[in-house]
Amino acid sequence: MPRFRKRRRWSSRPRRGAGTGAALLLAFAVAVTTTDNPWLWAAAILLVVGGLVAAGMWVLRAARVLRARWVLARTDMRRIDGMSGVEFERLVADLMRDSGYRRVTLVGRAGDGGVDIRAETPDGRPCAVQCKRLSRAVQPNDVRAFLGVLSTSHHGYLGVFVAANGFTERAAREAADGMTLVDRTALALWLTRRQPPQLPAGDRADARPWLSRWWRAHRG
Repeated sequence: MPRFRKRRRWSSRPRRGAGTGAALLLAFAVAVTTTDNPWLWAAAILLVVGGLVAAGMWVLRAARVLRARWVLARTDMRRIDGMSGVEFERLVADLMRDSGYRRVTLVGRAGDGGVDIRAETPDGRPCAVQCKRLSRAVQPNDVRAFLGVLSTSHHGYLGVFVAANGFTERAAREAADGMTLVDRTALALWLTRRQPPQLPAGDRADARPWLSRWWRAHRG
């Protein structure tokens, strides 16, 4: 009996919130229809447009999540799960080459500093990749270690962390904007749809100092 009451109390909160929101919207609609104030009409229009935009963005995000889950559910990942660490690194390197990365070099070995692959992104930026084919999700310590590599021996490189079994929530929070995470779902999309992970935007000239200097010297 206590457990039933607890579930009922938590499930009623969204309904109360929705009811309050509906009541406020109704009151606002009544106020708008009974006034000639242009500012109130403008506010109503902005509210409607903003609501439609927000709803559209939510639908798009939900559709992307559902599509990714659908792809993962229909992708046979057993081949990935049966690979050795070296085989997994070679697979990621091949995916990068197929996706337009250049100068893809496997460097993973003892003393590699946590970097398994170095490459150049399709838009010309240096990139360092770490690959983990573990039977568990990547932990925060692994992410912190790679962040340390990116801030020291590979300063200025874009960081990409590919994990066959994803990341814990704490590990994902630890990464923040410091690197691009490729979890199991993103890896399935990369394998089956040739949809590479989305990298942060950047300026090719910034990634190549000599080109930036040449441009400044010759632009007149």
